[in-house]
Amino acid sequence: MAYGVLALLFALPLAAADIENWSGVELELVNTNRWILRTRGEIRTADAFRQVLNVRGIADVRYSVAPKFSLVSRFDYVEGKTRIGWEEASRIGGGFELPFRGESRTFTARTFVEHSWLPRGQTYDRFRERLALRWTRVPLKPQVMAEVLADSQGWAAMRPSFTVLVPVAQYVELDMGYHFEFRPGRLGGNRQMVYTYLRFRRHPR
Repeated sequence: MAYGVLALLFALPLAAADIENWSGVELELVNTNRWILRTRGEIRTADAFRQVLNVRGIADVRYSVAPKFSLVSRFDYVEGKTRIGWEEASRIGGGFELPFRGESRTFTARTFVEHSWLPRGQTYDRFRERLALRWTRVPLKPQVMAEVLADSQGWAAMRPSFTVLVPVAQYVELDMGYHFEFRPGRLGGNRQMVYTYLRFRRHPR
């Protein structure tokens, strides 16, 4: 069944041209008892990989204050394809996570606020609340998530997700997932995303 899910995740982008595809490579630079620092290069495409939407560089920082409380922050630099050509944007955000680890499952609640600098002097603020549940003692460590996003005009998106972690090597894993995003018409309406990230870790998976 697990490998059937993987086949479906690979097939979806080819079967439906309106699905966005997010692909990237992530490097874990620091992983200590307190600090985690990761950086990622990512490309987002549509129309079965034929249309490039944007490319981005991302840095994530996590600081563990206590076993069940972590501070998190993220910075994105984006080069996006628009009607007038390639344009730059950037985003910075911060918040906190509450992880609750059991013998076979981990439940995490995350609260996050972000500020974006968009092309032509525009800015955009967004609030995000995410709940995630991962099964840690079964193959592929499946995870289900639900995230709600809001901006100054109210509800901005609701994003249920499903992800799996595929072992590649002792320090490497392939993170694969599917998002369906419910969005109001003012933000372009609903969309779907399939992502694949190759993640390099400093410690064995």
